[in-house]
Amino acid sequence: MKQQIQAWIQSHFPLLIGLGIGLLLGILILTIGFFPTLLLMVCGGLGALIGGISAIRNLISGWIERLLNKIFYKF
Repeated sequence: MKQQIQAWIQSHFPLLIGLGIGLLLGILILTIGFFPTLLLMVCGGLGALIGGISAIRNLISGWIERLLNKIFYKF
């Protein structure tokens, strides 16, 4: 029985991911509204983009490191 459930989940995994995302978006839209949900999606997408591309991540971390060095080691 357990193997049958695992096989069904593996064969329908994209469907389950889509269901979960749709359910989450529906709950967010009903509770906080459309535009705040849209803003969360955009911010999450930008965060995933920045976190997923190592060149951008290295550029931003270098920028933050230089900024913090200027702030804390100014004197």
